[in-house]
Amino acid sequence: MYLHILVHQYLRDHPEVPRFGLEVHERPVVIDVTPLTDLAESQVTELERMGISALSLDSQRVSDAKALGIDLYESIKKGEYAVVITSPERLNSPEFDGILRCESFLKNMALYSVDEAHIAIWWSKSFRLAYGEINRVVARIPPRVPVLLMTATLTNDGEKALLGSMGFQAGQYETIHRPVERPNVRTVFKTLHHGLGGETFPDLAWVATCRKKALLYCKDFELCWRLASYLRRLLPLATRKRNVRVYNGLTDDTILRRRERADTLRENAQTLADFRNDPQTYVVVATVKFGLGVDLRHVEISLNAGLPETAEAIKQQNGRAGRNFRLLALGMTYVEQAYV
Repeated sequence: MYLHILVHQYLRDHPEVPRFGLEVHERPVVIDVTPLTDLAESQVTELERMGISALSLDSQRVSDAKALGIDLYESIKKGEYAVVITSPERLNSPEFDGILRCESFLKNMALYSVDEAHIAIWWSKSFRLAYGEINRVVARIPPRVPVLLMTATLTNDGEKALLGSMGFQAGQYETIHRPVERPNVRTVFKTLHHGLGGETFPDLAWVATCRKKALLYCKDFELCWRLASYLRRLLPLATRKRNVRVYNGLTDDTILRRRERADTLRENAQTLADFRNDPQTYVVVATVKFGLGVDLRHVEISLNAGLPETAEAIKQQNGRAGRNFRLLALGMTYVEQAYV
């Protein structure tokens, strides 16, 4: 997705370069659908580092801009952002409908992309019904605009379901496969001897004292707090909250009030920054939400506390480790005895 907008901008700025039939416009723009605000913010940071103007169109940013007298939807129509990242819910809102009715915006569209596309299949059937509507945009954008579905964890059956949900027929699409194996990551399964229902987790005590950059995944936020509290109790009082951090997955507008959500997003951003830059912050305990797209290059251990629901989930979460291929890393899954 990043390369697409870079190519369009380069061709716009260098008219002498052959275009091979590609339409290039003055303000090329990409619409990218993403499941999580945190992921969108991470992508905006990456894009801005590359010199690309980008916007995460989330409720907090819309509200903050409105308070300053700025209409972000009008800014998007004018082409002030090269990449607009939004949720499926906002994509189907009346405000975004106005963007898709704007002829000048549609003229400049260079790409419609869906990130972490594999979740569209199962989330659309449960708590994110708007994912079942993302295919409607395809009918509203010019036929010349390519559609890009991006995922690193999709089975053959999942691929068929995803293509069917988007209305793609044989001969209308091309599948680009890239290897996702991590030869520098060792995958290990171990049995939990004490279970995950209490307040102590002796099987996982080593995580607190190994001083390796580690992500510890839990099935829900309640388990996150119990595990983090246990690990902190094993560390010196003065540094324990710095050493072990909790990444809060509860950032949905329907769960938290706006101020609480803003505070949580700031805390999450600080947790990510400290994990990247502070050698004394070496454990982050999080729900599986943290496995979607967060790009951390120095994770040495990715650990699942309990067996994830699918093989794809194991691959997704363990895939946070060893993204620096020069780093030897460990992907571990602790399985309760009932599953063994």
